[in-house]
Amino acid sequence: KFDEAFQHYAAAAALSDRYAGTKSMAPSMLTGLTARLQYERGDVTGAEVKVLDARELIETTAFHEAFRNAIFVVVRAAAMRGDIPRAMHLLNRAERLSWERGWGVVVAMLLVERTRLLIAAGQISEAQALLPAFDELQAKTAAANTISSASIRTWRMVATGLVDAAAERLEAAAAALRE
Repeated sequence: KFDEAFQHYAAAAALSDRYAGTKSMAPSMLTGLTARLQYERGDVTGAEVKVLDARELIETTAFHEAFRNAIFVVVRAAAMRGDIPRAMHLLNRAERLSWERGWGVVVAMLLVERTRLLIAAGQISEAQALLPAFDELQAKTAAANTISSASIRTWRMVATGLVDAAAERLEAAAAALRE
């Protein structure tokens, strides 16, 4: 299925390059998605290079879904290399841009990534300190957008479960994921 999806994205990218140009919004929308497919297929370096080559365009023109996938790829690639400071720097920048744009769901996903990195570094209390940010996000989106609110709630459940599991509160972790 990855190959088939990748072929569709490649065809779309060729059309966007042809009709909109390589440095336009259209290709930036596809870059994050195709990079995520490459990453999931195991081509971590190729996916990271694809995003880094188009980073400025992605940050300035991509909608939240393409942006989210692009950031996922570069953060996970940095973490896999053991370059946690780089991964955190990328998260900081992406979180700032996402807060500015009102992309609560993207912020929530980025907070989960930060939680994962902190737990992996043994910084459980720092990871737990992130949990109130989910409540802030939930409060900001609850009245305006119930779809975003539900997604943020799901990301909060994941983060809470990760923190509880890392703190060896397994029953609490299971309960957080059952909410």
